[in-house]
Amino acid sequence: MTHIYLFVILQAVTAAVLGGVGIVAVLVLGFVSAQAILIAIGVGFALSIPIALVLRNRLTGK
Repeated sequence: MTHIYLFVILQAVTAAVLGGVGIVAVLVLGFVSAQAILIAIGVGFALSIPIALVLRNRLTGK
């Protein structure tokens, strides 16, 4: 059960970080529309799931 909690925490942190990086990248590239920002957030969230799984497995030794 602790693996699920660890995954949820890691996923929340990685989603926030990757979403923020995506927003900064989109704004630096000059795409200032709401659609571009939302797409960057969605991509960051989608990428955070496998990254959180890899981090969880490395932290727990599985």
